[in-house]
Amino acid sequence: MARAPYPLDEATRLDALMRAAILDTEAEQYFEDIVDSVQQVVSAPIVLISMVDEWRQWFKARRGLDVQETPRDQAFCAHAILSDVTLIVQDSRQDGRFQDNPLVTGEPRVIAYAGAPIVLENGARLGTVCAIDQTPRQWSAAEIAHLERNARLVARHIDARRAHLEQDRQRFLEMALARAELRYQSVLESMSEGMVVHGVSGAIIDSNPAAAHILGVSEDQLFGRVSKDPAWRAIKTSGDDFPGDEHPAMVTLRTGIPQHGVIMGVETQKGERRWLSINSYPVRRPSDGAIHQVVAVFRIVEMNAATIEKSARASGS
Repeated sequence: MARAPYPLDEATRLDALMRAAILDTEAEQYFEDIVDSVQQVVSAPIVLISMVDEWRQWFKARRGLDVQETPRDQAFCAHAILSDVTLIVQDSRQDGRFQDNPLVTGEPRVIAYAGAPIVLENGARLGTVCAIDQTPRQWSAAEIAHLERNARLVARHIDARRAHLEQDRQRFLEMALARAELRYQSVLESMSEGMVVHGVSGAIIDSNPAAAHILGVSEDQLFGRVSKDPAWRAIKTSGDDFPGDEHPAMVTLRTGIPQHGVIMGVETQKGERRWLSINSYPVRRPSDGAIHQVVAVFRIVEMNAATIEKSARASGS
């Protein structure tokens, strides 16, 4: 028995089959009407609408066959999906591909076969509309044309089904994104800690209201600001300037190492000095693991002369 090779576009074909969301679904009147129409015109004892999965062929609708699926390596339809042209077999016992196939030598005794591939608009062949006889048979041009016409009808129906599913999926994703965004904003706005997000350039690309309040600026003033901006007027506990490239977020952006509990003093526009405890964390792209954002979270801490001196000694400043 010759097992059908996989089509060259097998990965794309299987993806299209999965997106059609048709495998293992309940009977549907549209497909039942198709097999009834084919059986009336072709007068074959077995008529199937077959979907060729990775390991099996599964029947969306069937007449004259009790089983719901058969192994792919025995499937005539696995050969039929290798081409857009209808596969015609007049006597499988005389065909080297099929003569020792268990479906030929045993039940259901597939002797004559005609299978028109179901070809989607994107060219993917999902399966076939096929007719089977248990005796040798010459398939007429009219019978083949009817199979092909119904295969096209099935393909167009599945294309329409896929389009609706994609629209529903897109609407679901948009709704899920909107809900996630709402939750994200709610969390940010309810945080007492300040949070800013730095992009790969180091500039602030997002923040929460608490960050603006703690730093004594507006959210608009925070957007696009970089750590090297002298307007920060940042200092270490030693009283020395705190260079922008040593800010926790910039260290994390450069090294990928989170920073925890870094103490930094900042002076507000009103001249008030506030001491902040800052944590920073890298955000990596799932595709390649590269850092594309850094999140910095900070809170105000009370610092007196003694704690400032202790912090300065701990940091080695």
